[in-house]
Parts: sequence; C-alpha cells; structure tokens
Amino acid sequence: MKQYTQAGMLYVKGEFWEKAAASFLKGKESNRVAEIIDKVDAVKIHYAFAKTREAEGNIDDALTAYGRAGDEDARIRLLLSTGRNIEAEEIVKETGSLDGADRIARYYIKKGDYGSAIEFLVLSDCNTEAFQLAQQHSQMETYADIIADRGGIDDFKSIAIHFENDGNFLSVFIFYLYFSKLYK
Repeated sequence: MKQYTQAGMLYVKGEFWEKAAASFLKGKESNRVAEIIDKVDAVKIHYAFAKTREAEGNIDDALTAYGRAGDEDARIRLLLSTGRNIEAEEIVKETGSLDGADRIARYYIKKGDYGSAIEFLVLSDCNTEAFQLAQQHSQMETYADIIADRGGIDDFKSIAIHFENDGNFLSVFIFYLYFSKLYK
C-alpha cells in the first residue's frame, strides 16, 4: 500500500530497526531514521541514509553515516567539498586510502597548493606525477623531503639528476650522500 511511514512506525514497535529505517527512507522520513540509526547495523541502510542526509545538506549526519557504512572515500569527498581538508587529510593518513590521497592531491592542485599536492600524490603512489609537478612548480626540495622516507632508487636518482641539471651541486651532493647511506 506504500504507506512507508506507518510501516516504519510498526517496525519500530517490533524493534525491527533495519526494516523500520528502510521504510522511513522510502517514505522520505529521514528525521525518523535519524532517531533510530544508532540501532541499525546494516551497511546498506547507513549508506542510503548518508546519501539522503547529504542531499538534504546535513553534512555532519552524512559524514557519520558514511563512516558507519565504511565509505571513507565518500567522507573525504564530502569534507573536501565543504572545505574541511584537514579532516580529510586525517582520514587518509589513518586509513591509507590511495583514492582518498589522490582526491586530496587533485583538490590541492586546483587550489594551487603544490607542496601539499605533491605530498598526497606521493601518498597515493603517484611518484612520477609528483616529480613532474615538483619540476613544473619549482618544488623539488619539497618533493625530495617527502620522498626521502618512501622513495626507491629511481626516485632518488631522478631527484639528484634534476638538481645536477639545475646546477644545484650542494643539493646533488647532499642527496647522493643521503642516497648512499640508505643503500649500503
């Protein structure tokens, strides 16, 4: 009979939380879902609730629901769209999400913050792109600092060659010295 709100209320009385939440969502009663969402275990319901709350503009509820649904990339996307990039960075660093790191890197490229973009490109395993971005925007020192703990032989060699081509022989020496200590 498509009386979703009434069905949801009956499910609540019977303590069938997932069915109640699903009925309320179908009936577009997201506030009623919010009242019982803590009792719901179904990831699918949390995800649907998150999408509904996001569409309504209720960002905090959407973030919580995406978190309960285990969709960290959606949380990162939503945080970046609302300018809460520090929180998005924390999620990437906690979870190690490559897609999230890539999304944050793209965000910083659009903002013109190339140092931060390079950091998150490296975190997303896009070292070649990070290297190219560093070359284009005179951020090689930043790239070298970031890659020092994560890079491989080819990364270190590329940085040293870059410094050599720029005539920055002190950096070449320092980097080759660092490189030789790592790979003895």
